[in-house]
Amino acid sequence: TQKSTESPVVANVTVDYTKELGNFSPYLFGNNSTGPQAAALGFKLTLSGGVPPMANPKDANDSSNYGFFAEMDRVIETTFNAGLEPMIMFSAPSPQQESESEAFFSQQYFEQFSLYVKKVATRLRDAKWPNNRKIKAIRFGNEPDFKFFFKGTQMDYFRSYENFAKALKSVDPNFIIDAPGFAIRQIDDEKSWIKDFLSYIDKKAYLDIFDVHVYSPSPNDFYNQFKSLKEELVKYPNLSNIYGAPTMASNEWNFLLEQSWSGKYHSQFDTSWHSSFTIAALINMIEQGVILSVPINLITPNSQDYGLVHEDGSGKPTYYAFKGFNQLADTKRLSTYGTDHMNFAAISGKSDNGVIVALSNYDIKTYWDIYKEPDPENAPSEIPSDYKNYKKYISEYGEPKVYNKYTLTLNNLPWSPSDKVTYERYIVDDNKKLELTET
Repeated sequence: TQKSTESPVVANVTVDYTKELGNFSPYLFGNNSTGPQAAALGFKLTLSGGVPPMANPKDANDSSNYGFFAEMDRVIETTFNAGLEPMIMFSAPSPQQESESEAFFSQQYFEQFSLYVKKVATRLRDAKWPNNRKIKAIRFGNEPDFKFFFKGTQMDYFRSYENFAKALKSVDPNFIIDAPGFAIRQIDDEKSWIKDFLSYIDKKAYLDIFDVHVYSPSPNDFYNQFKSLKEELVKYPNLSNIYGAPTMASNEWNFLLEQSWSGKYHSQFDTSWHSSFTIAALINMIEQGVILSVPINLITPNSQDYGLVHEDGSGKPTYYAFKGFNQLADTKRLSTYGTDHMNFAAISGKSDNGVIVALSNYDIKTYWDIYKEPDPENAPSEIPSDYKNYKKYISEYGEPKVYNKYTLTLNNLPWSPSDKVTYERYIVDDNKKLELTET
């Protein structure tokens, strides 16, 4: 919860115990750490077992291409043994320089690349993993629309994906493909690849989960991003052999680029500004139908600002926020009203003998007043797009409400007056670490 300095405004939350919305996808509870600490926090999915480009792209039968198998197997086994499901990442092939792309992406290359994918996929399918677990989630590439990661053309990536997806699904049609992880997420951006990509692969290859990366401190940006994406994806009702129309994901998101990209430590990652934002953004994504989420974070102590723990290993507020939110993983989602898609968010789940309600209270205006970089008022030529979106929101809906009180109504509960019912309220803020504050 994030404290507000505005006049009291009540957020009204209503949960209907009889209206189930299905199970929460386990892939909503994703992270970037593979150890037992991630499982102890309730995470279910993690990026694990990376597949590099071919060492010898001219010959997929060359054994040097598969020297990574031992390490890949070790990481996957460690992940399964920790109680997590690994999502395997195949790197998208790319030349060293953009000028080399025409020679690099030859028909011979794609033939060898397809064979390479089949060989790796066969190993993933047939290996005896701990507890008879199976590899299911497969990620392909990372931000191919960003030249830092992919030096080919747009069509080079489209053809690479087509060959990859066909090869992977030929080994096991039940593999779930998460791609492409575009950096430019807005469909109406003139540089966006989204429409062209969907048009190209339609009737050529399957895509199960369409993935974009989102960075913004505004939960409303997450809501609108996946609203527009969903409206585009329904135009392709047979693009996934598993879901029909592809469903949605973000395997990289946060409220700003972390220290490794910006070059400075952002102290707001250490506060409840980040924890309240994170849960609000995740709830807004879920409301639009997102089924896979892997925010940028790490649980191991490190000097990066986006870590969930301090260098001494103690948890930041977001560490405890996830510990609470992840308790929804094994529940059935219930109909919940009260989210305003900016400052307040609510979601709930039904377990065998109870109800879990997660609430997030945020204040986007005060966040911007404290942390905006650069100052949009004094450097208008450098106004970030997420701040522009915030101003657009105000022009359409007015200043977002700031809440410091809520009501919670649970309808159609199955318990009788004679039953003993326990109520517990836990809080995460800058001082409380998922602490029981009322019972």
